[in-house]
Amino acid sequence: MVTLDGQREQLGNIDGTRGASLTLAPELAAIPGARQQFLHALREAGAPDSDIEPWRLICTEALTNAIRHGCAGLATARVRVEWSIGIKQVSLVIEDPGQGPPADLRESPSLPDDELASSGRGLFIIANLSDRHTHWVSSQGYRQVITRKAEAWVSPCEVEPMMPLEMDSLLDELSNLYESLAAFHRMGAVLNSAEGTDALVREGLRSLELILPPRNGLLKLCLSEHVRPEIVGELAGVEAVVLPGDTPVLARQVLADGESFFWDSKESVMDDSMLRGFHSGCCFPVVAAGKTLGCVIIADREAGEKRRAEEWTNLRAFSDLLGIALANCNLRVTRSQQERAIRELELAAEIQRNLLPILAPPISRHWEIILRHKSAHEVAGDYVEACRDSNGNLVMAIIDVMGKGVSAAMMATLFRNGLHTNLSRSQSLEELIVSINDVLSLQFAEVTMFITCAIVRIDRENTRAEIVNAGHAPVILMNEGRIYRQVNPSGPPLGLFPNAEYAVETELLADFDRLLLVTDGLFEWEIECRGSGMRSWWGWENLLQVAVDTGTHHPDVFWNRVEQLRRVSGASVDALKDDQTMLYWSKTVQKP
Repeated sequence: MVTLDGQREQLGNIDGTRGASLTLAPELAAIPGARQQFLHALREAGAPDSDIEPWRLICTEALTNAIRHGCAGLATARVRVEWSIGIKQVSLVIEDPGQGPPADLRESPSLPDDELASSGRGLFIIANLSDRHTHWVSSQGYRQVITRKAEAWVSPCEVEPMMPLEMDSLLDELSNLYESLAAFHRMGAVLNSAEGTDALVREGLRSLELILPPRNGLLKLCLSEHVRPEIVGELAGVEAVVLPGDTPVLARQVLADGESFFWDSKESVMDDSMLRGFHSGCCFPVVAAGKTLGCVIIADREAGEKRRAEEWTNLRAFSDLLGIALANCNLRVTRSQQERAIRELELAAEIQRNLLPILAPPISRHWEIILRHKSAHEVAGDYVEACRDSNGNLVMAIIDVMGKGVSAAMMATLFRNGLHTNLSRSQSLEELIVSINDVLSLQFAEVTMFITCAIVRIDRENTRAEIVNAGHAPVILMNEGRIYRQVNPSGPPLGLFPNAEYAVETELLADFDRLLLVTDGLFEWEIECRGSGMRSWWGWENLLQVAVDTGTHHPDVFWNRVEQLRRVSGASVDALKDDQTMLYWSKTVQKP
């Protein structure tokens, strides 16, 4: 006979026999309801308390074994329960899809070797409390029939038999065990449903109080510095939570070494302002992912019998659950920050695409300009541009923003706006660079950011170059593969100091002259020194040598050679974290 989960179906009433059957899902939470229906049927039939209590233990143990072991975590499995209450005896039948306990235990049930073990007594209890316990094992599963006599029910004046003291102890232990299971079930539900960290911790500590109540004492959760500040802020209003700065002395040691601390005399905690006066207790670490996220303090003010081993086992299990919960909260905050960072990078990249496009340079029969740029991140810190001013002069600028993300993109945008605003005016190159610096210094006065910059202006006749360098790599001037000048910085990077002064250097241009402007991503990277295992900077001198070696070739030969050297020389991962940018100007020789 099969019924819906948790529903009860009455069996026939033949010769005064009454009974019912249930089909249960494989969940421990289903046990109390089934047990209550069975015991209620016994009371209706007139069973005295002396028979009710043994049946309570038998039913609990048999159903627990069927769900835990017979169903073995199978969500689709079912446990069938059937009882029969007659004039002379009561029978309880339980069926599950498993294969039952080992044959030797079925034939001779015994207590576990470890007296403090919290499991392993079920068959022994059932065998000693029942008059008969029979087993059937088949390919369909395991069936057990438990029988007790009911003849004493017709003699209400008969003295109720006394249960052995050891059975009373077992009853207490089982009662505590099922309370613990209920508490952990509640804790699991909290972990799944709590909407905030504070609610999770409050409900979690309340669950712990049910399985390990302090004896006129205190229950605290001390947080360590491994808990994210955002989570600490959420828990600041929970009374039972101790924030990292307020951790008591003994708890600090537990947080430091991850080892639990027990005490059983007031003298042991005299030096601890929070625990002073508590007779006994424990400070137990909460660990997850290799980090001590906190510790649970349970302190008893009253001296009493020592806590049982299973109580500390429950505390350990609770601490593991709480550690997982706090680690998940940390992960939630980290993931949220990562998502914000991704959104920021996407926003910065959009800003660069819309406001800082690297445009194609002007075209002239008098010169050729090659721009090359390679970004190491979604948002570049470099920017390069070549354009004409209002007087028809060619202006070339290259910058490197010290910083990343939205702030770097915004700073580069301010530079570009300042550059183009000043290109529409008739002013000297010195006035242009000073004007841009004043704007950036005002806008970023409270921000530790700056821009290195080099600007070159070539007159309309292509006979003279004016160069100003603000904290940037030297501007290289070459002719026929020979470097004849380097223009070094004449002032600080832009945006650092208002009213900074800059010197402009002038160079007369000849046929075959070339100007090379680069950012530090093309020379500031580490290489592995062959045979020594040491690392050193590739450096500026090596860049100059490549410039000389390729000085009579197309500028792309220089660019590709540097990139090739980066790949084959064992450049570190950090070398790939900086942008590379190049502006190469070549004067075209005009035929007469």
